[in-house]
Amino acid sequence: MNFNYLKYIKKILKRITSSRIVITAFIIIFWCEDIFATNKANQKSYFEIEAEILVNFINLVEWPINEDRKICVIQDDPIIPYLKNIIKNKKNLILLLKYENDFLDECSVLYVGDNYEGYLNRLISRVKNKPILSISGQKNFAENNGIVQFLLRNNRVEFIINDKQMKISTLKISNLILQNSEIIK
Repeated sequence: MNFNYLKYIKKILKRITSSRIVITAFIIIFWCEDIFATNKANQKSYFEIEAEILVNFINLVEWPINEDRKICVIQDDPIIPYLKNIIKNKKNLILLLKYENDFLDECSVLYVGDNYEGYLNRLISRVKNKPILSISGQKNFAENNGIVQFLLRNNRVEFIINDKQMKISTLKISNLILQNSEIIK
């Protein structure tokens, strides 16, 4: 991670007063450093990196109801084994495998993998207006009414947030992420 990026993050952290956000920000910073350093050494797969991004992003979102977070993934997505491995020791995260037509209201998070581009509009319409975080690495996901789209670009994780959908869902994403993301109004 280059020095300018760290300097920028430190500048942002000085503005934040909430200890919870600061602690989470430090975790994310070190996590991002670790992901890319480890990825270079171990050559992690794209899906493993996506799973780590997804699980860590959940910590930066506030839901209107405080309960275990249920991550819904469409059956047979390549990210599933990586998510299972990451969340196996986490008490507050549950992985639910769904089919395209399954009931999604019990989900806290809906991850839409690249394999389901053809189902994107149908899946998003079923969680729209609900406190369910829709997240994907698919191109144009946020523009197509998904809440969070992430990109892996130049060894960095970048986020595109659909502000309108986020507000409709009543979810609150950390200001640290919002200030450093592209926002679609």
